[in-house]
Amino acid sequence: LTRTLSYIDERLASELTLRDIAAQAGLGASRFGELFKRATGVSVHQHVVRRRVARALELITRTRLPLCDVALQAGFANQSHMALAVRRSTGMTPKRLRDVS
Repeated sequence: LTRTLSYIDERLASELTLRDIAAQAGLGASRFGELFKRATGVSVHQHVVRRRVARALELITRTRLPLCDVALQAGFANQSHMALAVRRSTGMTPKRLRDVS
């Protein structure tokens, strides 16, 4: 599990598929998904989104990177995708978070 979590964190900015993550663990996608959820309490997808939001929040509050660059470095498809995920998680838009930090 530790190796898998590190694998995910190291590749947040890239496209991460369940198949690729499972392969690095030496398991099939379905079996891996079941075991991951049992171990962490969340699906692989939910974990990846949470980690991407955490990375985005770090970049938003600690850097002055343009928000479109933050989105790409955190692994989101675009700024709108990031804004939606951040708003769902924090209740605030990325711009608002930056303004208050």
